[in-house]
Amino acid sequence: MKAMVLTAPRELAQDEVARPRLDARHVLVRVTHSGICGTDFKIYSGAIPVTYPRIMGHEMIGEVVEGGDAGGFRPGDRVIVDPELYCGSCFHCRIGQTHLCPKGMLLGRDANGGFAEYVAAPVSHVFHLPDSIDSRTAPLIQVLTTCLHAQRQINIFPAESVVVLGLGVTGQLHVQLAKARGASPVIGITRIAEKRDLAQELGADLTIPGGDGAIEKVKEATDGRGADVIIETT
Repeated sequence: MKAMVLTAPRELAQDEVARPRLDARHVLVRVTHSGICGTDFKIYSGAIPVTYPRIMGHEMIGEVVEGGDAGGFRPGDRVIVDPELYCGSCFHCRIGQTHLCPKGMLLGRDANGGFAEYVAAPVSHVFHLPDSIDSRTAPLIQVLTTCLHAQRQINIFPAESVVVLGLGVTGQLHVQLAKARGASPVIGITRIAEKRDLAQELGADLTIPGGDGAIEKVKEATDGRGADVIIETT
């Protein structure tokens, strides 16, 4: 199969590699769409060390090719792959804190990921995609769930003011989530004009370029109260 193979920091090229082998616990997925994350760039640049060669990519959507009978999957099913691998039996896994598993791995970092024609994933980590979610948008689900988890750690009540610092992908998603949860006003702060414009298109009530006057502008927008919630994404 074709894959984008990283052989050293900043040494990335398309190559022919063997298709992943399956066992009864895995599903073979033909990757149709794969997002590029900041983590991928850090792996590419060498800021996050990996074992080479490595196939990056952890935001992946595709179609089932084979395997997955135990999970009710059939060839052709559209699916999303959860890239976070864990043992399932340690203390943290047993209490639902799989992200703290000492044996945890990430597809695309610790094992080969989605920058390839095919990826093998545990049956437990593959989920059907509804027709209402198109495949070009679906890779954002992986980062969206991290934003949703973060916002669930705090209470955002209707009419509370929320300030989002940084308007990259994560920041833009936080803006939309905060609006959906009833926050008002939702204020985005970044120095980059294009990102401010996008945030307002996506629902931000106000965007600010930052700097020394940002605090006063937030106070003006909130009748002097300031921010009830600040979400830092930079």
